[in-house]
Amino acid sequence: MKKRKARRHLPPAATLVDYNDIIRTVLSAPNAAVYVYWYKRRAYPSVATVIDGDYWLVMLSMDGFMESAYVVENPRAYLSWPDFEPLGSLSEVLA
Repeated sequence: MKKRKARRHLPPAATLVDYNDIIRTVLSAPNAAVYVYWYKRRAYPSVATVIDGDYWLVMLSMDGFMESAYVVENPRAYLSWPDFEPLGSLSEVLA
């Protein structure tokens, strides 16, 4: 959380509960975009959506543990990297 506050992804007064609420919101948004992020031949399911004007990305391990959650400053450029494989919306992927 310190890193998120330092990068101004979270306000200085944000709590762990606030951060968890953002993560839960991303992971439950039906229109959120789902990607597989590939790093060293390992797949990391990732879910991204806009919350209060910020484009948040939550990255998970294949075990279901959260690896990271952060604001993507330029989502169009960032998510067009070849390491990100788009799968569709959360509702499509879970259907």
